[in-house]
Amino acid sequence: MAIVLPVVPQTIKLEMHWTYGTDANVMSHLFYSTAAATPGTNDLLAFATLFATSYNTNMVSQTHSSVALRKVRGIWLGDRTSAVPEWNGTYTGNRAGTPLPAQTAVLFNLRIARRYRGGKPRLYFPGGVAADMTDPQHWLSTFLTSCGNAMNAINTALQAFTSSTINNPQLSSVSYYTGKSLRTSPVVDSVSAITMNSIPGSQRRRLRP
Repeated sequence: MAIVLPVVPQTIKLEMHWTYGTDANVMSHLFYSTAAATPGTNDLLAFATLFATSYNTNMVSQTHSSVALRKVRGIWLGDRTSAVPEWNGTYTGNRAGTPLPAQTAVLFNLRIARRYRGGKPRLYFPGGVAADMTDPQHWLSTFLTSCGNAMNAINTALQAFTSSTINNPQLSSVSYYTGKSLRTSPVVDSVSAITMNSIPGSQRRRLRP
């Protein structure tokens, strides 16, 4: 049975969908806090669209042509009944080289002030090619810099977003669980920095087409 997560006041979830080779179900997400009581549907769509256009400007050069961003959903977590607008399109990677195994991911670490056991919010993106690896376990420093700069440019654009119902949203982390127990009220922490991990992440389910 599906777990029903509690609402998260004043928080937007951007849910990104890619195709990666034959896998049409590659997903990741970002959370943004905002002072808005309830964002308008058009504003949520504009926010999702901004991610897509910023991704196209900054990140397609970091991804192989087998990777394409296809959909971005803007989800208001403060109300389960809110409409969920989505951007649909195709932004395909243009980085030359040999594609990496499908389970390989770029791993971004998200820094928050709160300390807790296992407290390392993270973000996984498809990215890189074989030539971006200095050895089987590490990214080249040049790719670390270029891909990290691309992610920070996307976040800078999103945090500068202003509309009638969303103003200067802040990248955040949402904790739904304490230990193995679901929280009644999720804990939201502001993210102070995004850094790319020198070690690639792994998403094994991507091996299944």
